[in-house]
Amino acid sequence: MVCSPALPLLTSQLWAQRWNALITEALEDSPDIVCFQEVTQNFHEQCLTHSGIIAGAYKCVGKPRLLIGYDLSIWVRRG
Repeated sequence: MVCSPALPLLTSQLWAQRWNALITEALEDSPDIVCFQEVTQNFHEQCLTHSGIIAGAYKCVGKPRLLIGYDLSIWVRRG
């Protein structure tokens, strides 16, 4: 996981067994942008209902092309 102090940005590669923990960890420092790699439809749906995403008022930028396999999922904090 990489975090830049100049621009609050965090990126992480996903493993299915740790989805909830990864989302929680990614949002821990309230980054402005969160980018997940190798996102599946199931993971994206979990992001949409994760309490940290909802509480932090994050919005998914763009629409991941998940019907063809894996994609990026980029979340930007509103406000």
